[in-house]
Amino acid sequence: MKSGYRVTLTFNLLAHSDRTGQAADQPVAELTGCLTEHFTTRASKRYGTGDLGPPHRLVYLLDHKYTERGLSWNRLKGADTKRAALLRAAADQADCEAVLALAEVKETWDCYPSEAQRDNYGYYDEDDYDPVSDSYELTDLIDSEISLGWWASPSGKGGESISLHVPGSEVCATTPSVELKPYQSEYEGYMGNYGNTMDRWYRRAAVVVWPQERAFAARAHASASWALQELRARIHAGDLTGARAAAESLAPFWDSTAKAKPPLLESVLDVATILVGPSAAALLLHPFRIESLGPEHATAVADLVARYGEPWTSTVLDGWLGSRQSWAYQGDVDRLGWMQSLPLLCDALRNTGEPGAAAARRLLAASWRWLSEEIRLWVSYSPAKHREERLELLSKPLARLLEATAVSGEIALRDAILAALREHGDNVLACLMPALRASTPLSQDKRRAWGLI
Repeated sequence: MKSGYRVTLTFNLLAHSDRTGQAADQPVAELTGCLTEHFTTRASKRYGTGDLGPPHRLVYLLDHKYTERGLSWNRLKGADTKRAALLRAAADQADCEAVLALAEVKETWDCYPSEAQRDNYGYYDEDDYDPVSDSYELTDLIDSEISLGWWASPSGKGGESISLHVPGSEVCATTPSVELKPYQSEYEGYMGNYGNTMDRWYRRAAVVVWPQERAFAARAHASASWALQELRARIHAGDLTGARAAAESLAPFWDSTAKAKPPLLESVLDVATILVGPSAAALLLHPFRIESLGPEHATAVADLVARYGEPWTSTVLDGWLGSRQSWAYQGDVDRLGWMQSLPLLCDALRNTGEPGAAAARRLLAASWRWLSEEIRLWVSYSPAKHREERLELLSKPLARLLEATAVSGEIALRDAILAALREHGDNVLACLMPALRASTPLSQDKRRAWGLI
């Protein structure tokens, strides 16, 4: 056709339904018993011997993938509709909570080229095999990883991004992932001692179920920010006892959930202060490292000292500093970089009053214990080139520490630092000389306050 008119119809398909699937004719009672058994039976280890505790949740994988916007009870597709409705009804009877989630599944399989790619003896030429264009046969499942990245709220209104690895003992599905189409596959050929493997990735929706009595811990395990918001809400509602009990229920997993998330520190400090429970507050603060602490946290830290006392605060700070083996990197700031802010932090703490000044003293003492251990290690290190390079790196934190003692009026600590350095003799010159050169532009009064003249 070379002339005429073209008519184009553009439309969107929308699903509008209040139908969530009917489970009245399904064996809800039987499934209710299965849920009760699941949450009261100790799980077995996948490898090795011994048992784990009872599962924290049940993750039932649905057959289809959905978007965050499209995932709701009344928009499920195909067999997902009836299965989800049945599980949801059973959860209600078993006094459990059920939510919808988006899951990422990765499976690693042993694989070989299909029979058509092999010779009469069952062999094939690895160099000629193209896993993209050629077919292959999966044999044994080597490994499986499942994680949840988003879930809807229990009310069904809205949702949140989460990060939760799910152990195999908490997962089940009617349709195995291998029977579905992966959105990505990667083939690894024979490498001498391993190979001929296929990694396959799937996106599936899931129904996640947990007992009502464990609801707080189940959601907190997936989202540290949600846990803190919920604790604050309980405190503001006057339920301090419930908030402390909820905080202590985080003990099995809080370190891994909140680890390496410095932006959470401000919220954690706020909640820890008003919990009025030293053990629960220490538990919340334990995953963090000193690199997360800045001048903006001075008031909250001073409040902690006022609430729980200096010994308690000292224990927390010592834990944040850790040992040499527990250096933490928080974003782009490491331990040596964090020491550059020590004078500002101590000054901010002192400006809050005596509790803040007490925290500054504890912080300076703990910082010197860490730095002195580093210096002691490197002054005797061989070869000399590496020793001097490392000691020169330590000169900046040493200068900042001396400056912080001057800002805080900690003359006794400053003198103790200088006395300890003298004991190393000439071996510590590679650390001292850069510090002295850096102080040259300062006034005599400041250099004297630092103990450098």
